Amino acid sequence: PEPSRDWLNPHLGYLHTASARQKIRQWFRAQDREQAIGGGRETLERELLRAGVGGPGRPELTDLDELAVTHDFESGDDLLAAIGFGDLDAQVLAARLLERQLLEPDPDPARQDAREVAGVSVGGSSDVMSQPASCCSPVPGDDVVGWVSRGHGIMIHLRDCLDMVHTPEPERIIDIDWGRKRRHHYPVKVNLEVIDRPGVLRDIAVLVSNMGINMRATHSSRSKERAGTQTLTLELEVDESTQVLHALGRLEGLPVVLSARRIVV
Repeated sequence: PEPSRDWLNPHLGYLHTASARQKIRQWFRAQDREQAIGGGRETLERELLRAGVGGPGRPELTDLDELAVTHDFESGDDLLAAIGFGDLDAQVLAARLLERQLLEPDPDPARQDAREVAGVSVGGSSDVMSQPASCCSPVPGDDVVGWVSRGHGIMIHLRDCLDMVHTPEPERIIDIDWGRKRRHHYPVKVNLEVIDRPGVLRDIAVLVSNMGINMRATHSSRSKERAGTQTLTLELEVDESTQVLHALGRLEGLPVVLSARRIVV
């Protein structure tokens, strides 16, 4: 007859020596290992699919032995078993594979440039290559989440971005942190309600320039709700979220500015 797990209960008195108990544990471990390998494979394939590694709908597990060696396992089955037993986080592994894929040369220069925009950390794996979403324009210091796109890496969104709040696929949202700080300028849109008078845009431009912030674009329209006012939309280039808050405070300090807020779609 096959061993029973009850045999391992010392209070039942089936086994009288430590070596006998060890042999029974090894037997169960061998049986459980096959299930763990199967479960680990399913889990890793699911995480690779979410991360878009290998292409949409095409997770690749062809180099498992090579992958195992780089993570201190003797074989691909050992790596899958570790995932199945819960000793290795498949999301972290998928993030590392995604980083490797995204670091490969891209024939499209525009996409290659976009990858260098921001660094984030996923599950302890630092600097997974990613890019900020244009809908909410997050910057370092913001509370953010990652959206695992299909074939394009991780998109960084504000945690309260409406696209994330109302997504029909919440399982593609992952927790992320900003990675090591890189010197980079991030576009942020700011909405100002100002008094409609000559020179108002000049005053704002001078203040922004004196703060060392580049103002990339402006758009103005007369307010339909309050006579004698207009609405300005500015696109600023900042390094991090604290710079945005500082700029909003300085702008609201101008006599011509009635209100200032960051635009988050």
